[in-house]
Amino acid sequence: MTRETENKKLTFLLLTKRFYILLNYFLLSMVELYCSWCKGLCESKKALGIIRDSNEFSGIELSSNISGETESIILAGLKVSIHNPSRFFKVSLESPDFIPTIAENPSIIDSCKKSSLPFVSFHAGHAFQFSKLFSKEIILSNTRKSLRFLDHELDKKILFETLPLPFKVATSFGIEKESGFYSTSIEYMKDILSSTNAGALLDVSHTLSSASSRVLSNNYNGTIKDYFVDVLNAISKNVFEMHINCPQFIKNEGFLDKHFLLKSSGVESKMVFECTQEAIEVSPNLKMITLEIEPMLEPIKHAQAMVKQAKLARKKLNL
Repeated sequence: MTRETENKKLTFLLLTKRFYILLNYFLLSMVELYCSWCKGLCESKKALGIIRDSNEFSGIELSSNISGETESIILAGLKVSIHNPSRFFKVSLESPDFIPTIAENPSIIDSCKKSSLPFVSFHAGHAFQFSKLFSKEIILSNTRKSLRFLDHELDKKILFETLPLPFKVATSFGIEKESGFYSTSIEYMKDILSSTNAGALLDVSHTLSSASSRVLSNNYNGTIKDYFVDVLNAISKNVFEMHINCPQFIKNEGFLDKHFLLKSSGVESKMVFECTQEAIEVSPNLKMITLEIEPMLEPIKHAQAMVKQAKLARKKLNL
């Protein structure tokens, strides 16, 4: 190989590297941040103003349109994301009474229609926490029916979010264990994505919790991080939204979903930021990240705390 050929090859490699750096920067710039809700937030013009004027958030995530909250947020110059509007009725996608519940409560669909986004999200795999335990076949069949019903009712893409697997369920027996494991599993996620039009909402803390329970109960041959990577390999192309917050880590139980404030250091926050960064890099359809954090503060202090959280997240994730 001549010197000229070597130089051309080197130049090509450098240009290719720069192209992918610029492409990644462009994709990251398209990911929007959304703020979590707190009681009284939508009635406080000052709190909404703090969130809007910070230029850190595109909007706020709600579970429903209680007392015209959607309108208040939009009037404040922010967008609205609707997540799991059926939560107050204790049903999730695989519940046998999901469709009747939605049909009997038109406010749920109305809330979804008022979302500023082209997608809305619902919980999947929550029924076992309400003592309604089903086989794998029933869980998947009910989930498919619910998603097809929502597809018919809404002109939006439906995202599903799997719940965390509690350690006590991972170490239980019989139908409770079978139901809990499957409804939080990679297999379930792949089954949904391959048989419906749904997309995925990836909750980092939920996934770390499920990974912990599997590892500690000897039901997964690998580390917690390995499990998270396996999830990404299975669903990353279908991830449209993410939830992040700081979980709690307990030695004998692993990561627990707690919605705590993220920190600049510490085992829990470090893991969340590392996993989130990896997910961003391999999720081409990712549109938004919600800081699903509950600092348990009054509206103005909540807004101030969330702005600080957004700045930290942008710094750690290079957003």
